[in-house]
Parts: sequence; structure tokens; C-alpha cells
Amino acid sequence: MQARLYPISGTSLPRLFLAILVRITIHLWWLWAALVAVDLGFAALARLLTPTFAGALALPLLVLLNGLALHETGHLYLLRLRSRDPAAGRLLIGPGQLGIVRPAFPSARDEVLVACAGPILSLSVGVAATVPGWLLHAWLLFGCGLLLSAHVLCLCPWWSDGRAAWEAISGSTRSPNKRIPSSAVRP
Repeated sequence: MQARLYPISGTSLPRLFLAILVRITIHLWWLWAALVAVDLGFAALARLLTPTFAGALALPLLVLLNGLALHETGHLYLLRLRSRDPAAGRLLIGPGQLGIVRPAFPSARDEVLVACAGPILSLSVGVAATVPGWLLHAWLLFGCGLLLSAHVLCLCPWWSDGRAAWEAISGSTRSPNKRIPSSAVRP
């Protein structure tokens, strides 16, 4: 299975989010198939198949897919905002790869902003869910918010977003071609 590049149309945040969420969900169909199998297995063991039970089992995957889509939406939205090109960037999905393929910016400031946009958007939505979850003792909402807030760890220098930001700050050049071999990408 090769990595694939997907053009994502749109410039508004909700439209980009939905387009990326649909692409990720379709590409990762096998996660949904496994989830349905696990749901039905647990339901058979418990002799219980209610929407609440199935929803509780499906929630971690929904939070994962939405978190990934939010993260990549943040990168793509700010990329298009800073470059003023409504068609800039492509969504890359492959084995062990998910990201936005884009040209390098001449400005280190723009590189840092685009690199940090994904984790910060996920963190913002996560905090917006965590605070009411804590205050209202809605522990499921609180847990989902914490999972989304964990995207802030992507700003550590050993992950690609943090590495891109730190390299831009230190003045070294970022080469997307080194990160993604062109032979591994199919348009």
C-alpha cells in the first residue's frame, strides 16, 4: 500500500475540516470494520446492543479521527492563509504517514506558524471540551477533551511539527522531500 496525495478544496475552516475528516475516514475504512466487529462481539458477550453501548465503544475512534482531522485542518488552513494560495497543500495519507505536503516558506515565522497551527487547533478544541467537562462532571466529555489536548505533544522537537518549528527557529532549512520520498507518493 502506497501513500496517496489528496487535493483538498476550500478555504473556510469548517469546509477544510469536513473534507479532511471524510478523506481520513474513507482511507482508514479498516479501522471502522474492526470497530464494528469489536462492537458486535462485545454486544454478543453482554447480550446487549444499545446505542449507548455501541457509542461508548466507538467514541475513542471518533475522537481519534476528529483529532487527526482537526490537527491537519489547522496546518492546511494557516498554510492557505499565510501563502494566500487557496489551492496550496495536499493531504498525504499512507502507511504510518498523515500530513500536509507543502512547499517551504521563505519566512521562518510562517514556517513556525504553520507547524504549530495543527497542534494548537486540536489543543484549543480539547480545552474547550475539557473545561466544561470538568465543571459539569461530564467525565466522558472531559476525557475526550484531554485526548484532543494531547496534540500539544506534537510540538516537541522529536515530532515532525515540533521539529519543523525548531528548525525554522534555529535557521536550518526544512526539506519536505527528505521527509516524504516522491517514489512513495501516488497522486
